[in-house]
Amino acid sequence: MRPSLRGENLANDTGLLLGMYQPMMVLANEGGYLMKMIHVLTLFLVVFGGLHFALTGFGVDLIGTVFGTATNLTILYIVMGVSTLYHVVPMLKTHLAAL
Repeated sequence: MRPSLRGENLANDTGLLLGMYQPMMVLANEGGYLMKMIHVLTLFLVVFGGLHFALTGFGVDLIGTVFGTATNLTILYIVMGVSTLYHVVPMLKTHLAAL
């Protein structure tokens, strides 16, 4: 079968990788600039949290180094957890729908 030149089957051609961020792209298009900035900020927090937990295994406290040890980190951990849910829930919905 010849690939589509008009992009009709773009989601099928690229597999689940495109589909996992599709709900967030729709939100970003409807909400405009604010939703795009929220998406970028939450993605940064997810990556930062992942690096923190990976480096903690080697004895390096990334959050303590960046924000200091005297800072109350509970709020930061809650925001990082909510950011992770913001990115994981749409991916789970996409992958579970494909089953």
